[in-house]
Amino acid sequence: MDHGVLVKLTVCASLLCALLLASCGDSAGSSATSSPTAAPPATSSVATGTPSASASPSAPTVAFPDLPFIVGTNSGDLYFQLLNGQPAGQKVHACDGSVSNLVAYGRQALFLCSSAGTPTLYLYDDETGRVAAIAKTENATYALTGTGGAVYVTLGRSEPSAPISMTKLMALDLRTNTTTQIDERYGVAFELRLTGEGVMVWRPKNSLSFVRPDAEAGTWILDGTTLTKLSLYRLIDGGKGRDLLESEPVDPGTGYSSSSFCCTYVVLKTASEQRLTPSDVRNEKGLALLEDGRLVAWRAENGEYDGSVVIYNGTKVERTDRGRFGAFRVLRSGDWLVAQEAAPTPALHAYRISDGAFAAMPGNGFSALAILGPK
Repeated sequence: MDHGVLVKLTVCASLLCALLLASCGDSAGSSATSSPTAAPPATSSVATGTPSASASPSAPTVAFPDLPFIVGTNSGDLYFQLLNGQPAGQKVHACDGSVSNLVAYGRQALFLCSSAGTPTLYLYDDETGRVAAIAKTENATYALTGTGGAVYVTLGRSEPSAPISMTKLMALDLRTNTTTQIDERYGVAFELRLTGEGVMVWRPKNSLSFVRPDAEAGTWILDGTTLTKLSLYRLIDGGKGRDLLESEPVDPGTGYSSSSFCCTYVVLKTASEQRLTPSDVRNEKGLALLEDGRLVAWRAENGEYDGSVVIYNGTKVERTDRGRFGAFRVLRSGDWLVAQEAAPTPALHAYRISDGAFAAMPGNGFSALAILGPK
C-alpha cells in the first residue's frame, strides 16, 4: 500500500503488503540505514480508555447488498456488478494485463495494469466510458484528489550511500495533463487516500530500512501542492477538524511498521487527541467516521475476520455487533461497509451500520474492487 548495490524500490499492489514491505528511508537529506533499531510506536498523551463492555450476541445476517462496485479482473476488464462474487453485466476492456488496486472517487477510478515492462497507472471515467493511461509507476500508491486531479508515487533518485532509492510524490491535473512534483525523499508516502481533510499522506515511524524521527512521521494533508502535518497517528477518516485516527501498527516479531492486524488502537482527534480503545482491548482498528459524528471500529477476537464492530458515540461505546468482518480494504457506500477477506478463502463481508446486520459472499472472482459514487 517495496521495498554495496542500491535496491530499487517496488511497492506491492495491495495495501496489505504496502506498509510491511515499503522500504523507503527517512526524509530527504538524511541517511538511510540498512539495519535500523525499531523505535517505540506513538502513544496517546491522554489516559487509556475505560475497560470494554461485554460482547454482544451475534448480529443477524442478510442478503449481500447490491452496491455500485467497479470490479477489475486479471484479463484487463472492468465490470460494474458482482453476482455471488463473480463480475457481471457491462464490461469495459481496460488494458492488456491484470487490473490491480482500484481506487475510486465519484464516477472515476484509478488502477494499475501490469503486463510487460513498467506497470501503467490508468484513469477510468464513467461519464465518458473511457480509459486513459496517465503515468508509468511501479508503485501502487495513489489517490484521486476530488478536485480534478490525481496524486501518485513513483521512483526518485538514487544515492550511492543509501541502500534504497528515494521516491517522488507527484500531482497530476487531469484537465490540463500537467504534472507537478510535490516532494522527493526516502519513503515519501506509504499510503495516499482521499478523506474529508484532503488527501492524506501516511509516513510511518518504523519501516524495514529505517526509523523516521517523530517530526517527520505521521499523517500529512496535501492541499494543492502544500503538505501540512495533521498527527503522528494514521488518519482513517474524518474532516472539518473531527478525525478518526489509528496508532501505527507494529509487527511484534520485528518491531517494524506493518499492516498486520496486531496491534493498534483508535484515537478521536478534535481540539486534542483522545484514545478511545479500552485498556483491556488488545487490538482495535478504525473503519469510518459517520456524518453524525459517531465512529466505527473493528475488534478482531478470534482471528482477523471474526470479532465485533464497535460504534462509538463520543468517547462511549454505543453498540457492539458480533459477526464476521475485518479491516482489510474497507469500502463504504451509504449505510454499508464492505471488507475483503484475503485468506484462507477469499470473501467479501458487508456490515449495515443502521442495524448491525452482516452479509457475505465469495471474493475470488476478481483482482481489484472499489465503489463508485452516485450518478
